[in-house]
Amino acid sequence: LLPPPPSPLSSPLSAQFPKRTFAMTRGDKKPGPIPLEYISNITKGYKYSCVDDSILGPLMQPWWNYVVSLMPLSLAPNAITLLGFLAVIVAFEWYPEQYLVLALATFVYQTLDAIDGKQARRTGTSSPLGELFDHGCDAVSTGFFMLAFSRAVAMDPMQTKAMLVTSYAAFYAAQWNEYYTGTMYLPAFNVTEVQVALMALFAFIGIVGNNDPAAVGFVVGSTQSTVAAWAAIGSGLAGLAQYIRGVPSVFDTMLLPVLGAAAITLLGNGTDRYFLLAASLAFSVLVGKVVIARVVHFPYTVANTLPEILALSVGLFAPVDSRIVLGVELALWGRFALGVIHQLTHFLGIHALTI
Repeated sequence: LLPPPPSPLSSPLSAQFPKRTFAMTRGDKKPGPIPLEYISNITKGYKYSCVDDSILGPLMQPWWNYVVSLMPLSLAPNAITLLGFLAVIVAFEWYPEQYLVLALATFVYQTLDAIDGKQARRTGTSSPLGELFDHGCDAVSTGFFMLAFSRAVAMDPMQTKAMLVTSYAAFYAAQWNEYYTGTMYLPAFNVTEVQVALMALFAFIGIVGNNDPAAVGFVVGSTQSTVAAWAAIGSGLAGLAQYIRGVPSVFDTMLLPVLGAAAITLLGNGTDRYFLLAASLAFSVLVGKVVIARVVHFPYTVANTLPEILALSVGLFAPVDSRIVLGVELALWGRFALGVIHQLTHFLGIHALTI
């Protein structure tokens, strides 16, 4: 029998791949999202650490363990993540009013998102790329989930923008926490509980109909969603206070990019889904840059986030078609995502979607 692979949660990349030489070839030494002088830091003791206090997580572990046991060992963890992400895109873009389809897509996404890390541990293929891939898909999917929710409960444009900003603030707070502590802290009510609530809502509307969406919106949107989102932010900040001593909290410049993006989203004239998807992509890149800064140990600066914020702010100064803003943000997001994938796969000598 072959010995079990080393645990990616307790060993650096150099131990996981002892025969691999981590280096950039001459053709790969070109500018990218990760500064070349920092990229070698990625092999210095990288490990993923998470404290999950989820209420529902332990109840769902048997299901997730069963599903991952069905996955072939030749299936890459990132491929599982991508399949879940595509399920969200297809369902929420092609079947926006088919709420049973949305409930099923949310369930599929949650399941695949929960097992990709398990698959990585089974196959000994955990890497910084997997973490970035997972968080990047989560960040973009959050926008689709929130837009579908706002449509289901008939939120007005300002309510939708406020909910979107609140959701991403909670997401960013978790990454901000992890940047300083090295540990992802998930409070008792986290993304697992939110996704289960969304599944229940979509299934309810799909079965009984949505003849009075405003009433549903008052009961669900005004109470559960808003309170839960702010509770997540509060839990994230509480976790930060628990782990950190002497770190400037509300005065930390790392908060400026997300505060700027939030203000632009709330104050901007854009209210249609194109602008809100553009905002989702901008927030996604901001989150991704925090993760990169933590993994390769380089300072997270406001200047590094200006392209996404400036593109989003165009509508503040002149009437611009939201589809143009979305196109620019999509280009920035694509450049960032593909650049990171290219750099990490070449430096680590791995493939993004295959083992």
